[in-house]
Amino acid sequence: MKKTLSALLGASCLLALSSCLKEINLRLPDAPAVSMLVQGKMLADGTRATVSVVVQQLDYFDNRNTRPIDGAKIWLLDDAGHRRQVQSLNSGGNYRLEILRGDPDFPLEQGRQFHIEAQFPNGDLYVSAPETLLPPLRPDSIHFELTERELLDFSGQIARVPFARFGLDTRTALPGGSPARLRWEVEQSYKLTDNLGKLCYCTRALLDENIHILNGQTLTEPQAKNYTLLETQIDYRFAEGYYLIVYQQIMSENALGYFSELQQMLDRRGTIFDPPAGVIRSNITCTNAPENVAHGFFYVAAQDTLRQYVSPGQSGNFSVKCPMPPSNGEAPRPNSCDDCLLEPGGSTQKPSWWKH
Repeated sequence: MKKTLSALLGASCLLALSSCLKEINLRLPDAPAVSMLVQGKMLADGTRATVSVVVQQLDYFDNRNTRPIDGAKIWLLDDAGHRRQVQSLNSGGNYRLEILRGDPDFPLEQGRQFHIEAQFPNGDLYVSAPETLLPPLRPDSIHFELTERELLDFSGQIARVPFARFGLDTRTALPGGSPARLRWEVEQSYKLTDNLGKLCYCTRALLDENIHILNGQTLTEPQAKNYTLLETQIDYRFAEGYYLIVYQQIMSENALGYFSELQQMLDRRGTIFDPPAGVIRSNITCTNAPENVAHGFFYVAAQDTLRQYVSPGQSGNFSVKCPMPPSNGEAPRPNSCDDCLLEPGGSTQKPSWWKH
């Protein structure tokens, strides 16, 4: 819109320099100065449901300019009248709730519909459309493969660099035979021993620009074989043992459509072959002021987890991170080799599922 406005202003300057004296009135499009973002999910596994919500105010002219809303009151509701408040984390407009399986005051039953209500400090009430909790589907297996890629090194020369490729086998049909709509989120966990001999387990999300989704309805077979989930460079993370953690989510058709549109937007590279730009769907509305612009999506998904361990030998016995090479005469800042708790996601507590 900024580019359009600049073009219009430029045209008006040219006209002003011409001999035409006709007055031209330029009007900005009718639009609110700000809009609201309500983004969230409910992920239910065999032990609990975790609800996370983010609420922010967006600048209409620059959506990167956001202001968190920390004073909102947010509730999770189901179609049987159960209601539970989602608590504020007091930072960045983030809210969170956990409900254990077997809670008599809020049963987590497949087939039920769930939605959220978010009341902002000014009294506006934003409500999501209902989402159905579907049956879970556990992935079958994860494949690890050691491969190589050609990358430029520090001297500008092409070098062959070791990479790890992870593929997934999974059924794509729910119990009863209906096609499943899947999304995968991926984490990593690895050991890191610092210079003092302290051992940390570092668990965090992998940085990946891709949104991994699959519509089982588009497949001719009720399964996916060796679906590429991740390719990541082999480095110190693999030196003492590494886990890839896959969270498989089963979601509604509407939720899959939202993530598909989001992926298309992320895939745009600015060429003539890109799909046309458009507004990503939202299932959030302001009930007391329908004219208010609302963005975001709240979805519900059944989730199951699968982990794959990669030993140092399998990954080629890459060198450990610590101790680090000496610096160029400058005193280095404290780093994860001084204290492995400085590594993102670092903890001295061994995860219960770490078996190696």
